[in-house]
Amino acid sequence: MSSHIIASFQPAKERLVSLLKEANQLEIKPPEPSMTIDEKEDFYVIRKRVLEDKLRRIQLCVTTLESINDKWFTYTQQIVTMKRREEEEEKYKTVTEGDQEYFNYYTKERKR
Repeated sequence: MSSHIIASFQPAKERLVSLLKEANQLEIKPPEPSMTIDEKEDFYVIRKRVLEDKLRRIQLCVTTLESINDKWFTYTQQIVTMKRREEEEEKYKTVTEGDQEYFNYYTKERKR
């Protein structure tokens, strides 16, 4: 069971990291001064759609990770022996922290 949960966590985590990097690299520039009002309107409509799509994809990843985390919590609560629970929690900690600790950062920010 734990290997199944860990296996489902890694792709979602990688997808979230990728989306966050992609969002971080977005260049937000004002429209060209020579644009007409209609062109500026189109410019802003397109920008809004792009940003909403990126946000929706990030939220989907976060929701997926929350669901996996809930499954993990339920699973660890069902483990009878304390030693086994500690081993499983250590495995999960290793997976969630990773190199960049995005999941921990998200958890801290969410508690604020």
